[in-house]
Amino acid sequence: MKLKFLQVLAMLAVSFGAFGQASLPTSWDFNGTAPTGWTQSGTVTYSSSALVVVAPSAKLDNTADNVAIYVADAPGRVVYYIGGATANSAPWSGTFSVQESVNGTVWTDLKVYTNNLTVSGGLVKDSVLSNSASRYIRFYFTNKVSGSNVALDNVSIAEAPPSPVQEINVEYNGQPAPNGSTIYITSPVGTGTSFNLDVENAGTANQLTVSLPSFSGPQQTDFIVNTYPATVNAGSTDAVTFTFTPPVAGTRLAQISIPNNDLNENPYIINIYATGGNFATEPTAQATGLTFPTNKTFRVKGQFSAASPAADGGYLVLRKNGSTVTELPVDGQVYSVGDYIGAAQVIAVGQGTTFQPRNIVANTAYHFAVFSYNGVGANTNYLTTSPLAGTVTTPLNAIGNYYAGVDKSNPNFVATLTAKINPHDQVFYGNYDEVMVNLFQARDTTNGQKVITCGYTGEEYIYDNPFTWDIYSREHTYCHAWMPSNPADAPTERPEYDDMHHLYPVNFAQANNPRSDNPLGEVVTTLQSYLDGKLGYNANNQLVYEPRDEHKGRAARAIMYMPTCYNGDGFTWNVPGQQDINTLKQWHFQFPPDEWDMARNDFIDSVQGNRNPFVDSTDFVCYINFTNMTYVNAPTSAPCLLIGVNENKAPEFSVSVYPVPSNGAFSVSVMAEKTQAADVLVTDYTGRVVMQKRINVVKGANLYEIDLGAFDSGIYNLSIRSDVSATTKRLVVVH
Repeated sequence: MKLKFLQVLAMLAVSFGAFGQASLPTSWDFNGTAPTGWTQSGTVTYSSSALVVVAPSAKLDNTADNVAIYVADAPGRVVYYIGGATANSAPWSGTFSVQESVNGTVWTDLKVYTNNLTVSGGLVKDSVLSNSASRYIRFYFTNKVSGSNVALDNVSIAEAPPSPVQEINVEYNGQPAPNGSTIYITSPVGTGTSFNLDVENAGTANQLTVSLPSFSGPQQTDFIVNTYPATVNAGSTDAVTFTFTPPVAGTRLAQISIPNNDLNENPYIINIYATGGNFATEPTAQATGLTFPTNKTFRVKGQFSAASPAADGGYLVLRKNGSTVTELPVDGQVYSVGDYIGAAQVIAVGQGTTFQPRNIVANTAYHFAVFSYNGVGANTNYLTTSPLAGTVTTPLNAIGNYYAGVDKSNPNFVATLTAKINPHDQVFYGNYDEVMVNLFQARDTTNGQKVITCGYTGEEYIYDNPFTWDIYSREHTYCHAWMPSNPADAPTERPEYDDMHHLYPVNFAQANNPRSDNPLGEVVTTLQSYLDGKLGYNANNQLVYEPRDEHKGRAARAIMYMPTCYNGDGFTWNVPGQQDINTLKQWHFQFPPDEWDMARNDFIDSVQGNRNPFVDSTDFVCYINFTNMTYVNAPTSAPCLLIGVNENKAPEFSVSVYPVPSNGAFSVSVMAEKTQAADVLVTDYTGRVVMQKRINVVKGANLYEIDLGAFDSGIYNLSIRSDVSATTKRLVVVH
């Protein structure tokens, strides 16, 4: 059946909610936003050519992952492309079902694939014939066997062939109004406004009979029936006309019941959400009980209880970093996830009472406000007084006791560190977008789009979900050509090729290609540039690539991580000779890990099962000779001083700290011989960074305050470093 709305006459403003049903025929190639009626559960996307018909395709990789379609009409043949995905083209195992349902609860198998999906030669076209009484079609991963996934693409559902039996459809200007759906109508207070429902008989022979429609609901007396057809011939359409006259402003609710002789849709029900005047009735209560059941450095989940009485529109959730949300939504304004109201961003909108915002980083206070609203579209009315508010501060990191047994004063330090971070779990290169981009790096922005940042250049790349690798690439910071295991992606992908600790998304043409296999360094003579990334010659006339400042420390730590992780794993690793290790160490200290780096390290640990130790401890790099991966016993050259053991008073400045010990409040006096920039780092006994900031030291006396009151009692090291030297002081916290 086709279910559609009818034309609205003069002075009538009508907006249409999401019916959640797809009008037939319907199709989707999994590119862009899902059509109305299509839902995905646990699915991500493939972009490789072998697993798509039109890029991208749906990837289902866990038991109960599914693609479901809720249709408004009688479905016919379902056509789709399907294939298995396994490592090394091994045979596919598991059970995958194509199913149908009348009510969305009880499912019947149309076709079942058991250990027999093709895994080579691309996707295979297949089809099933559904029952015309069904209203749900589902592609369902019934039983996942480890190592076997499913690729699904170009799904289409045809309408069932016409029947001689009478069949009621309701139409409005080509848009379906399914049985049980809701239409939205606005009219001035005290003014009668007419609207039509065009009733179609989709049968080919029998006559459709229609009886007098009736109204029910709280404001049923606002509506009257003007005319209706007693009969509708096969293949014909006739109109039912109504008038809506709101006596007062605000929300007016009713239900139309159209008696008829359709065999399975009698009566035909249309819900009416009407508005007298400009806006729906304002909600009388806000949501309650905001909590944060998940609070990690890279992920926050919030939940709350619905308002009582409930808000019929739903809830708008705003987020603001660092300060309380004071911004207010405006009545009649429709907001989408990613939109901004002043400095606050919309992170959820709708009936849901949970939210999970993107772009979460470590050690940051996030403030939220939840507003109830009634109505839809231009009739939306927000309750802006006393919104539900809450704040969560993400942890500094999730290191815990990860480095237990790792002692930088032990000659076995390098080997112990390697054993700590390798072996680890492997996330395949082709899954980087589904994992790193989709779950961590992507940020919401306006127009329902998402954005990621090019690691090398700082370019903000805006895209429509899902993300594909048509413009960007996954850059191996430690070049693939440098790897002693090269080719590390054939015949099978090795962990070092897939390791997310050194993979960053970059613009392929403008960043990946210029960098190529060149070492990183400081460009003196520029050959080409794009935004903040450039290729050229350094002071030694060596061809190098220089990324933006914000990425220099990240790139340095990624390169130093790789030989630390994989040395001895069947190959001899190091930082190759063409890459100046002193430049990497300088960048490492000059651009220390920030809150984003800490969150990223924790996120990768959550999926890959290991950490980049140089994000967790700035000092570790000082105890490794990266040219041969041997232990450095006593680093004394700047900036690698014997941190926490020897104190070096650099000629540029001297430092004193008082009181010591204290309850966490310290005054730091810096006497400098010249104005300069310096980095302040506070580390615990393991070398883990617990506080960091960039300061400008002016010539003469400088006074700074450091607060460690939130940290446990113990000994901490305060390091103040310039580009060429550093001073270290010991802090003692006693609570």
